[in-house]
Amino acid sequence: MVQIRLEDITVELYGVNGSVHLKSLYHSDVILTNQTVENVYVILNENFNIVSTHYYKIYDNELIKSEDIQILSFRIVMHYLYMYNQWQTIYKNQERRDLTFNKTDFANASTHDIIFDYFKTKYPLDWEQSSVILLEIDIASFKTYYKEREYFYNK
Repeated sequence: MVQIRLEDITVELYGVNGSVHLKSLYHSDVILTNQTVENVYVILNENFNIVSTHYYKIYDNELIKSEDIQILSFRIVMHYLYMYNQWQTIYKNQERRDLTFNKTDFANASTHDIIFDYFKTKYPLDWEQSSVILLEIDIASFKTYYKEREYFYNK
């Protein structure tokens, strides 16, 4: 077992039969297949740095806490790391896929959904303003976009 610290977040990495099991308080457990602890340690650090740096540049520390940026960044990293790893395993043309976070995924609806879910759960009365800040859109555009996301999930 190896522990990694991503700011205030501790992640435990366990090598298990050619895969790596990741455990943390801030995300459900994840198993990455065909990986080594050393590789996951490096890529987790790198991806967390990419995502957290992006959000630290745009967040408003009077409305959003540093802890929120850390947890959101970690959840986003874990989502994409798991997804990219699954693609490597499932799709022949993705076998050599780089697990580095793709910055175009900041604009991905899945990323936005992670942000919405986090803020709605933690700050149910004023989650919209925090989401607007991290999505870098105005409130009217946000309301329209969020309705589209709700429609997508409630078809």
